[in-house]
Amino acid sequence: MLIRITFLIFLATNGFAQSDTVFIISNKNESSVDIDYLCDTLLFDSPQSRILLYNTMVLPNTSNQQEAKNYGLTLDSIGFESCKSREIMKYSRDEISLVEETDDNLSITIMIVGNCCHNFLCDIEIRDESILNLIYLGYGSMYCSCSCNFQLTYYFSKWKFMALEYDRIKKIMINGNLKTLKNRP
Repeated sequence: MLIRITFLIFLATNGFAQSDTVFIISNKNESSVDIDYLCDTLLFDSPQSRILLYNTMVLPNTSNQQEAKNYGLTLDSIGFESCKSREIMKYSRDEISLVEETDDNLSITIMIVGNCCHNFLCDIEIRDESILNLIYLGYGSMYCSCSCNFQLTYYFSKWKFMALEYDRIKKIMINGNLKTLKNRP
C-alpha cells in the first residue's frame, strides 16, 4: 500500500512537470553580416502559458479585444508589408488607407511610419462606445537610424448576432490620434 501511495505522489508531482517545450534558434548579433547562432530552450508549465511574441502579430487575448467582442468584433490576424528602406516614403504620418466590409468580415488597412528595424504588436480598443482604435507598438532587437512606411491590415470577424452593438461603432482611428479619425463606411 505504501508503494502505491508513493507512486501516486510521484505521478502527481513529476508526471506533469513539463507540458511544453519550445526551441529557439536566433542570430546572436543581428547587426553583423556573419551569422552566429544562439540556441535557447523555453519550458512552459502548460500550453496555456506558452505565449511567444514574435515578429508582427496580434497581441494575444488582451482585455481590449475582449471588450471589442461586446461590439461583435474579433481581431483574427494582422497582415504585414515590411518597409523598403530605399523606397521614398509616400506617407509622412499614419493614415487609414482602406476599409473593406462584408456581412461576416471587416478588414482595415493602415499605412504607418515606423522605425526601419521594427516589427509591431497590434491590438484594438473601443473608445467612447463609438470609435474603433487600431493600436500598434513598434519593437525589435535594435533601433535603426531610419524611418519608413509599413502597411498593416487588421482582419476581423463580425458576429451577426451582435449587429446592433457593432452598428454603434461609427469611426476608426490609429493609436488614439484624432488626426487619423475616419468615418466607418
